[in-house]
Amino acid sequence: MTTEAFDAIETHAVVALGDDGEVLPRDVAVKRGFIAFDSAAEDEPRANIFAWAVYGHINGRGLRSIADCATPEDAELVATALCQRLNLPRIP
Repeated sequence: MTTEAFDAIETHAVVALGDDGEVLPRDVAVKRGFIAFDSAAEDEPRANIFAWAVYGHINGRGLRSIADCATPEDAELVATALCQRLNLPRIP
C-alpha cells in the first residue's frame, strides 16, 4: 500500500449488504455471506455494524480502505497510530 497520496485518516462504521442491497445484521452476514460493504447510517443499530473501517483520505479522489477492525476502539487505535506515524490529521 502506498501512503504518499493520503492527506488525512478517518474511520467509519460499515454495514454488509445482501443481494438486494438490504443491510444485513452482522450475524446474518457472517453466516449467509454478503455482496458488498457500505457506510453505516449514523443511527444504524450496533447489531448491524459489520466492522469499523480505517480509511486514508485522498484529496479530490475519496477514500482508500486501510483496515477493517472488529471494534470502534481498535479502529481508533489504528487511526491514531497511522496519524502519528504518517504525520497526518484526523478527519472526525
